[in-house]
Amino acid sequence: MEIEPAASQYQAITYPQGPLLILAGTGTGKTSTLILRIEHMIHKGLWEPRHVVLLTFTDRARDDLVHRVREELGNIAEEIAISTFHRFCNRLVREYGSSPDAEKLLLQEDDITFLLLNRFDELTFLQSHSFKTDPVSAVTKSFVPFFNRIRDELISPTELELKLSRTELTADFLTTQFPGISDRVETDEYLRQFRDLVRVYRSYQAWKQELGVVDYGDMILDCWEMLNGDLDTINLVRHQFRHIVIDEYQDNNYALNRIAAVIMGDRPDITVVGDEDQCIYSFRGANYYNIRDFRNKYGTEENHGEIALEDNHRSTQEILDVANLSIAHDKNRTPKMLRSSTKRRGPKTAWHVGERREMLTGIPSLVNGLIRWGKHFGDIAVLCRTWNHVDEVAQALQRASIPTDVFVERFFSVREIRDVLAWAHLICGDSKAEMSLFRLLTDYLGRQFAESFFRAYDARIHEDLVESLNAFVSKTDLLPTENERLTEFLEKIEVLRRELKQNRPADEMVWEILSVTDLLKHVRRNYRYAHRLALANVGHLLSLAESFSLREDPKTVDRWLRYMSVLALQGNRHAIQPEFHDTSIATQVMTVHGSKGLQFPVVIIPFLRSGSFPINYSPSGSIDRLPDEWYNWPRPEGLTPREEHLNEERRIFYVAATRAMEELHLFGPEKAQSVFLKEILNETYEYVERQDMKEQQTLRSRNSKSVLKQRLLVELNRELSAHQYANAHTIIDAIGIVEETGGLPEGHAYSRMISDTSSIADRETAETGETVSLSASRVEQYDTCPYKYRLSKVDGVPERKSRVQMEFGIIIHNVLEEFHESQDQSLELLSSLLEKHWRQESFEYSIREEEFKSQGIQLLTDYFKFFQPTRPDILATEANFDFTLPDMSVRIVGKIDRIDREGDSLTVIDYKTSKNKEKAKTSLQLALYTEAIRRNAVEGVTGEAGSAYFHFLRHPEDPIESHIFEERDLKIQMRKVGKVASGIRKREFEPKTGWHCNTCDYRDFLCPAWEEK
Repeated sequence: MEIEPAASQYQAITYPQGPLLILAGTGTGKTSTLILRIEHMIHKGLWEPRHVVLLTFTDRARDDLVHRVREELGNIAEEIAISTFHRFCNRLVREYGSSPDAEKLLLQEDDITFLLLNRFDELTFLQSHSFKTDPVSAVTKSFVPFFNRIRDELISPTELELKLSRTELTADFLTTQFPGISDRVETDEYLRQFRDLVRVYRSYQAWKQELGVVDYGDMILDCWEMLNGDLDTINLVRHQFRHIVIDEYQDNNYALNRIAAVIMGDRPDITVVGDEDQCIYSFRGANYYNIRDFRNKYGTEENHGEIALEDNHRSTQEILDVANLSIAHDKNRTPKMLRSSTKRRGPKTAWHVGERREMLTGIPSLVNGLIRWGKHFGDIAVLCRTWNHVDEVAQALQRASIPTDVFVERFFSVREIRDVLAWAHLICGDSKAEMSLFRLLTDYLGRQFAESFFRAYDARIHEDLVESLNAFVSKTDLLPTENERLTEFLEKIEVLRRELKQNRPADEMVWEILSVTDLLKHVRRNYRYAHRLALANVGHLLSLAESFSLREDPKTVDRWLRYMSVLALQGNRHAIQPEFHDTSIATQVMTVHGSKGLQFPVVIIPFLRSGSFPINYSPSGSIDRLPDEWYNWPRPEGLTPREEHLNEERRIFYVAATRAMEELHLFGPEKAQSVFLKEILNETYEYVERQDMKEQQTLRSRNSKSVLKQRLLVELNRELSAHQYANAHTIIDAIGIVEETGGLPEGHAYSRMISDTSSIADRETAETGETVSLSASRVEQYDTCPYKYRLSKVDGVPERKSRVQMEFGIIIHNVLEEFHESQDQSLELLSSLLEKHWRQESFEYSIREEEFKSQGIQLLTDYFKFFQPTRPDILATEANFDFTLPDMSVRIVGKIDRIDREGDSLTVIDYKTSKNKEKAKTSLQLALYTEAIRRNAVEGVTGEAGSAYFHFLRHPEDPIESHIFEERDLKIQMRKVGKVASGIRKREFEPKTGWHCNTCDYRDFLCPAWEEK
């Protein structure tokens, strides 16, 4: 250990054999205590290394333990079994069991998701409407979590059937056994979901048997049954593993407790270390009641001990006082107060008061101020509650040219990974082929050529993309160098298409893509960070392809691409990291979950606003866990799900605060404060210093020079951290060139970054008076993400052929338009029109198609019932409008679903097929409809503008949401239009990340915000 053990640590290290619970507060040296306890017991001859097993929760934690145990104990560390719990169970079954599962191929969670999605159409028994409507959400948010809980609770398939037979599925069962479910979902839907989950689990178990594969849950159950079924086997296991040490005990589950207890038997020698205050993985099935379970199980043992580690070796007392104040509000924990063992004194925790805009300028200002006072960029970490906040803060820091590392890179954002996938989609000609071609053309011939091609591209003329490209080239004058590059590009496509026709397996085709396209050519003579990152992750991609080809049949590339799409569902899948020898010298921006186990001299916690941190509690709209009575551990008495959620959020805040060593900075507003800020401030101002942020100019300028310089600084940090000093000298020279000239010459080692900045910097100049054509959807799209607007509306890059929800809406709109134009307006007509306009090819899963069709029939039936009694005076359907706002140089176009005459005024109606309702008063769409009526912009329709309303077709009991737009309302909406038009004229097309990224077609291949440069 780097420090002398505190008295409590020494007591834990030297405690005699027996059950020992170490309640280790954050920063108290728990891991060092565990390792030194192992070393002490081995040195005293009380433990033999080969009889010791050290268990932890994650692979990352396991790797860290292996490194530290080897460092401390030397060669004898090789004899100690250091493992995650799941892998330990796997080992026991393989070494001691006779289960046929032991030698089967082991599925990871991604493989399970792919299996369930790939065979989703076989689940013809499904009754849940939400499951059938959205297979991806059903699998990822309900099926997989539900299956995991079954095995975590050691429930065998037989026991599951028995429990189900004893359960009366009623409304009362739901409210008592699933507290926290949303009351916005009907009871029958939840009951259908629960029945479906059990039946899908049966199918899943059968599919694994059929394919000859198992998952970790099977290993746990097999291990449990093995240990309970054969006395000779359990005695062998007990003889081998006599001393169990468990790290991060609060994060483990019932299965681990039971299996560890069985192995220990009636002479338990088990050491566990845990901290209820750091249990932040409830979404993995963790619970912080393990501590109580340990006491209940071993409290009467003769040598039972419980030691609290409260001497914090990391933080100043000023920081710990704030953390203690906050966590004390969780009454369902073992009380403890952290004390600083350091001799350092620090400043009070700073509360920087301001709104979001002030915060995004205030954080860079604070960082620069800290640097002036002697801190280094690498001393500072910004810890965010969500990935969206990580992106916002990182962009703010980068705009200020502050070296910034976003922790950690995303696998699917690594350039070379995206390039390989783009080539694969292109040669397969699937729904992502067009976006892939845009990316690859940009790389080969530049963005201007790619944009020109896609503006001229028309899929109706040439179905094949390559034919379209050849036709375009035949009519375009190219420079000799462009001709050469294009010829080379087309030849590569032809070679890869020929190989694809040979039905080669996915792993061979990935190798072929790498070989033919020479994607790794740039790493042959260079070893910069980007190249090390590329090599590590392309190697991982090859491993994924090889594993897929071994496991799946057929092994085709198109099927592998579907598998990769499943892996990409979790957008934050970490990239494989090149090795760093030193800590980073860039400011770190990461989620709080990603920071666990780390420490920094300065920690900044932003977005301490109500609804941001803590995140608002949201009742679940689907069943994703077991009924309460099926769990083998009790829920806390008197705590509602909302209170449990708040306590978990509080623990996340506590973990964030206790990462700080010297300074803690909190950013939050005066009003709508985070409850954590309120609690700290209400207690006392003794440890908190208020600092009001002054209104500052937003740092919006991102010219090529500043962006390039910032990226070079990040690269410099990475090369120095990896001890690649020759590369670091090259970067320093490059920074000097950028300072003098504003860029780098073509052919420079880092010149490729210049083209990377072009997507952010302004590259075109527009005339001030340029008229911009907009619609409500265009305004909203630009407001959501200007970069997506540019790709779609300016560059003309096609999005995927269809999205199910959107396609369904189009079908229903078409049906209602033709219905209202007909003289015979009957329910039979509506049914026949649905058949006429239905597009089967728009639905990937047949179950999903059947569900949407059933919903379509119901929507139209309900609409007919609403419409029939008092038929409105309909003047027009799907009515186009077009008007100009001269003061803004904006042309507004659109189409109104329906216009009715009601008395002396005209009512505009917009049909909505979405489940969620929205307010008519704040709708830009309805405001523009009203403005079109006021300006007589609809041909053949004149009159005074009256009400504007949404007709929510999925809410037949209350379908209408209306508003009459006054002059003031319309001015507010027109200002929004003007702001968007101004941004478009100025070519402000910067990417904006957020929830919308999850459904963006461009994210995977074309968005710079999702790609490592």
